[in-house]
Amino acid sequence: MQKETINGQVIEAIIIAADGTEAADTLQSSERDLLAKFDTALRVDAGFAKAYPEARLIRIDSNRGLADRDEGRFYLRYQHKGKGVTAEFWGNVADSAQINMEQGLIGIPG
Repeated sequence: MQKETINGQVIEAIIIAADGTEAADTLQSSERDLLAKFDTALRVDAGFAKAYPEARLIRIDSNRGLADRDEGRFYLRYQHKGKGVTAEFWGNVADSAQINMEQGLIGIPG
């Protein structure tokens, strides 16, 4: 596990290699850029802000065994105000922007 910074937030980052093992590696700049876009898209979404007040990104997983367009490519965990509950989202590159709060999915154009 590494420490990374996404949108000014220090987070735990786990890099999962193509063989499924944890890699002792850091995020690539393209991964960091995508994760920042996921985080920004969630933060400006009114439904996310209402459901997860004062959410703070605390962990990401980057599954390098999947392509950026594959579901499950990125995992984002948020801690939010309240009872210490976390919210989890799976992100990938998609044809259009989409956020599914019920399923915990986010897609950004790419």
